[in-house]
Amino acid sequence: LALGFGEEPMEQKRLGAWMQEHIGSPMVILGTDRRSGFYAGSACKQFKNLQHVQLPAANAKTFEGFLSANDVDLVVADTRYIPKFCPKFLFLLNEPVSPMLRPLVAMTEGYEKITLYEVQRRAKK
Repeated sequence: LALGFGEEPMEQKRLGAWMQEHIGSPMVILGTDRRSGFYAGSACKQFKNLQHVQLPAANAKTFEGFLSANDVDLVVADTRYIPKFCPKFLFLLNEPVSPMLRPLVAMTEGYEKITLYEVQRRAKK
C-alpha cells in the first residue's frame, strides 16, 4: 500500500527549474500552483495564487490593471489547473494573451502545457 500524494505535476517542476536557471533576481509570480514558485527557489520573491484574484470582469484589460497594481513580474498559465479551478482566466491559455505579457518559455508534459509570461511595464516618467 503506497501512502502519500499522487505524482507531482512534472510541468511545474520543470518550469521551476527553468526559472532557477534563467531568472536573475527574485520575482513576484502569479499562478495556480504554488509548487512552481517553490521549485523556482530564489527566483520567487512572492507567489500569488490566481484562484484568489478577484476581478469585476476577468478579461485581459482588467487583468492588466491587476498585474500593475500588484507588482506581478511573471505569470504562469497552465492547462492543468486554469480550466478546472480558474475558468474565468481561460484567456491566459490563448495567444496572444495581452501586449503586456511576453512569453518567456512554454513546456508540455504529456497532455499538459505550461507557459511563463513576463509582465512588460511601461517606463515611469
